Amino acid sequence: MSSNSTDALAYRRNENRASDGVPISIIFPAIALFLVTLRIYTRAFLVRKVFMEDYAIMVATAASIVVSVFVVIAFSNGAGRHIETVSPEEFARIRKFSPAVHQGYNIAHTFIKLSIAFQYIRISVMAIEKRLCYAFCAVVTCGFIALVFHSVFYCIPIHAAWTPNVPGAVCINSAIALPAAQIYHITMDFIILLGPFIILRHLTTPWPQRILLGLVLAFGAMASIVSVLRLMVVLHSAKSTDRTWDTVNSALYGIIEISVGIACSCFVTLRPLFGRWRWLSGGRKEEPPQAITPGQKPPRPRDPFSVGTDSTQVITIPDVELGTMHTASCDGSTRAGSRAGGGEGGDAVPPARPYSPPAAQYHPRHRSDDGQDHHLSSVTEDSDHPRSPATQPRDK
Repeated sequence: MSSNSTDALAYRRNENRASDGVPISIIFPAIALFLVTLRIYTRAFLVRKVFMEDYAIMVATAASIVVSVFVVIAFSNGAGRHIETVSPEEFARIRKFSPAVHQGYNIAHTFIKLSIAFQYIRISVMAIEKRLCYAFCAVVTCGFIALVFHSVFYCIPIHAAWTPNVPGAVCINSAIALPAAQIYHITMDFIILLGPFIILRHLTTPWPQRILLGLVLAFGAMASIVSVLRLMVVLHSAKSTDRTWDTVNSALYGIIEISVGIACSCFVTLRPLFGRWRWLSGGRKEEPPQAITPGQKPPRPRDPFSVGTDSTQVITIPDVELGTMHTASCDGSTRAGSRAGGGEGGDAVPPARPYSPPAAQYHPRHRSDDGQDHHLSSVTEDSDHPRSPATQPRDK
């Protein structure tokens, strides 16, 4: 019996999650960095336009790399081992790295959301859609500020966060604060998931194509699945007494979560790059369409099928990421406007109505002296509307 307990204790002392944690901490951020590099190359050299969402995703990528670096350093100082095998000095160093990991995680999460929101703003048509996106950005920014204060002032005094047994120290209950922060991130992710279906509801394309297009745009919110898994891990680790062992899974899920979010948000931006690779485009080298910026007005073709007073327009617009989209406009108000922002205020661009000449004034028939019927149909004598050649009197 004693030999079994001794063997179990020896096995527990040799257990270390660093062997699995270090590769995860390196591979996932590397994949995200590779996709971001392709994204920036596509925007800078193929599309020749870098947008706000690209700068935001670069900040998120830098923050994810910082998180991975500190997690790897924590592994070298005892993280991933059981608490009884970690010295007090190693434990103090691990706790010093914890605020940096939390700050990097919050920065990465925030700028991933802002990047997707900026993209929604750029492709939105209606002013109300843009206002909703701006409101979402404001909520995300306020949440980020709150999380920053939570990470910095986790304990009062601040050094009590990594120094044990500080007299008079007061710390936030992590069993409540950490799950609450994770629930906030999950809520924002699901709001992002619903965003494309609100923005793309104006499309005149069939509903299956709209749903597929919405899923493509919502790729960045797929990290919410990992967020839910991380929430379950956080609920367990927040109450654990073996902190150096149980909190490792929370950190690894956090790295996977932000890396997946960065990678998925890049997929939709790589369409112009894939179009230039012959083996991906069926042997044809496609030139990428021009990007539509908020200050650029889309083409406004005349509807060949409009007759009489019908003012409904179908506008076909090549978008740099979404391909050719068909939108409609009726009575000067865009129901399904282009993905461009139109005017400076972000309102939809009304289509150009086909020109219709002024209606001719018809007079009743009368019989002249020569006994022949004549129809006095002529255009009103107006300097702005001269007679057409058909109505000009012939010289005798």
